[in-house]
Amino acid sequence: MFAQTSIMPSTTPAIALLLCDTPLPAVVAEHGDYTTIFNALLTVTVPIRNPEGPAPFRLDSFDVVNKMEYPSDDDLDQYDAIMMTGSGASAACLVLCWTASYMSLSCICLCQRRMDK
Repeated sequence: MFAQTSIMPSTTPAIALLLCDTPLPAVVAEHGDYTTIFNALLTVTVPIRNPEGPAPFRLDSFDVVNKMEYPSDDDLDQYDAIMMTGSGASAACLVLCWTASYMSLSCICLCQRRMDK
């Protein structure tokens, strides 16, 4: 038999969640907002953890549509992953302010990753 070991790193991974829309009211009523939904989905994917303990990651949400919130350029390095929710709006439609800002953030992240290599 193989011994089970935790695959979580010694530091808590940090995830930035870009909220690109709001779920339908029926979804919110049953499952909560996107922050709650993503937190639940990510939590159940961790193979070994203390169910009574805190989540084995940090999830920071940014409302990119209504509040135009984004991680600052200086804070991007603290995140191990950047995730985004789905959206009813087209990301190709640059008429919407948040999509242009999102595209800009994406370019910044890609450029920083390439320069780090």
